[in-house]
Amino acid sequence: MGRINRQNVVETLTEIDPQDGSIKPRLATSWQKVNDTTWRFNLREGVSYTDGAPLDAETVAKSISRTMDTELACLVRTSAFGDLKLVSKPVGKYVLDIVTSKPDPILPTRMGIVPMTSPATADDKLTNTPIGTGPYLYDSWTTGQEVRLKRNPAYWGAAPQVEAARYVWRNESSVRASMVKIGEAQIAVEISQQDSIERETDPKRGT
Repeated sequence: MGRINRQNVVETLTEIDPQDGSIKPRLATSWQKVNDTTWRFNLREGVSYTDGAPLDAETVAKSISRTMDTELACLVRTSAFGDLKLVSKPVGKYVLDIVTSKPDPILPTRMGIVPMTSPATADDKLTNTPIGTGPYLYDSWTTGQEVRLKRNPAYWGAAPQVEAARYVWRNESSVRASMVKIGEAQIAVEISQQDSIERETDPKRGT
C-alpha cells in the first residue's frame, strides 16, 4: 500500500527526487539545522487534510509522533529510523522543530518517507486508508483485488493530469508483464528478469 499512498493520498514534509536523490520541498517549504540535534521545518500554509483538518505544526507533530510510536508496527519507523528517536516541537503555527536523540545530518531525507496523516487518525492502530493532503482520494477498495483513486478537487497544488487510477493485484510476474503487453495495464512493478527480457525483445513492444 505504500506505493499507492505515498505522495498520492498522503504526503511528506520533503520529497526525494527519484532522478538524482536530491531533497525537495513538499509539505515543508524549507528547513534548516538549528544545532547538532535539532532541525527546523517551515510548513506550507493554507493546506488542509481531506477531512477538513488544517495542516499546521500541531497536526504535523501529532502525525510524526504516531509514526514513531513503538507500540505500532510501523515499517517507516523500523526501516528508516532504527534506534533514532524524534521529538516534534511546534514553535509557531507553521514552524516545527524536530529534535533527534543523536546528531542526524540526513533528517530532511528521512522525512521524505514519513506520511502526514489527519489528526483524526487512530493512534492505537494502523490504517490502510489514511486521510492525507495529497492529490488523490480513495474512491473504492476491494480487499486483495483492487484500489481505485480519484482526483482530489481541493488539492493545494497543481491538479494531477490523471483523473483517476486503478491498482490491481496479480501475484505472478508473468501475468503482470502480460497485462502491460496487451494494454490492460500501463505500469507493472516487480517484474522478474525473464519476463522483463521477454517484454524488451517483443517486436510488438514498440518504442
